[in-house]
Amino acid sequence: MPAIHSMKLRLNRRQCWGRVFAAITALCTSQALCAAPSTAQNEVAPPLPAAQSRVVVLIQSASPDALGLDFLPNLRWQLSELVLTLSERTAPEFFELIDYVSEAQKVSSTSETFLVAWITRKQSHINVYLYDPKGPHLYAREVAVSESPAAASEELALILRSAIQARLDGGDVAMAEIALPKPVVAAPLPRPPVSPFPEKQVVTCAREPKGAIALSGILTHPVSEANWQGGLSLRLWARVRPVRFGLGYSVFPGLAVSSNQAGILVQRHPMEAFVGYRLGSGDLNVIVESAFSADPIRRETTFSREPLSGQQPNWRWLWAVSGRVRFETYLVSSLWLTTAGGAEFPLNPYSFEFAMAGQTQALAKILPVRPTFELGLVLGWR
Repeated sequence: MPAIHSMKLRLNRRQCWGRVFAAITALCTSQALCAAPSTAQNEVAPPLPAAQSRVVVLIQSASPDALGLDFLPNLRWQLSELVLTLSERTAPEFFELIDYVSEAQKVSSTSETFLVAWITRKQSHINVYLYDPKGPHLYAREVAVSESPAAASEELALILRSAIQARLDGGDVAMAEIALPKPVVAAPLPRPPVSPFPEKQVVTCAREPKGAIALSGILTHPVSEANWQGGLSLRLWARVRPVRFGLGYSVFPGLAVSSNQAGILVQRHPMEAFVGYRLGSGDLNVIVESAFSADPIRRETTFSREPLSGQQPNWRWLWAVSGRVRFETYLVSSLWLTTAGGAEFPLNPYSFEFAMAGQTQALAKILPVRPTFELGLVLGWR
């Protein structure tokens, strides 16, 4: 009996240990099964955003050859395995490297792009370029491709696929990184040498009219033995740069000249054509003028005493040249103040005479130099 009891006790202990090991094994298996899906889930890389799953290839606008025709379909098929789409942009045939980089930057700025690629042909090789807007970075590789266009296009597509795959995996791109070309800045023009003498500044008057009409009061002394004579002058002129051309007309009241034995009344209506040259500028103009005038003078005898005998009223032309200096000061809008001073020189001066016993006696004469002064207003137009 003791032996049988001992065998039963050992059997019960083995069964307990077996149950413990079974429980431990079940627990480990369940933990392993739970952990497996999460580990696999962590190893899958997140997909690129839809806006950044695009690769742009710049193609020259010239007619593509057999290499260009096969290259794009091969690259599009290679990128389909990477879940990337391919877009094409045409580029002019004369593009240089800096032009390609500028176009790639423009494409990346206007729409989110993952990478931009292009190829350029030279004599015996082809250059492959890859532009990464993140950075940015520019990668290049010189390739001596096969003579067969189909094989060459497949080689280029594989090179770009490998570089794009490395970029997706975050590894190094198997292409040499080169510096981004900088735009050529034109050298500044050399500054002219500074003269030790100050330059003469020419000031032009923006207000000076191109033409004007002037009304002035005029004061002159035309005849000896008589007082100064005042009248009105109307002048019209036009400007061609600094030179003026114009016409003038003056009217005077009758001028009385008398002595103890006789008296006359002199009436004048001079007309003139003049030319002027402007010397000053700004709000004060200085004009030097010269004129040629024709003055129809009417003489009328008012009284005469013996032995002098009167004459019938008559007209006589007086020709003269004159010179004067004029000053014009700007007032407001198109209005100027004008003053002038000068002298008139008659070309055919004569005397006012009376007959007396077969002889003549002069009562007065035209002065050989007649001073004139003006003061008035000028209304100009531009």
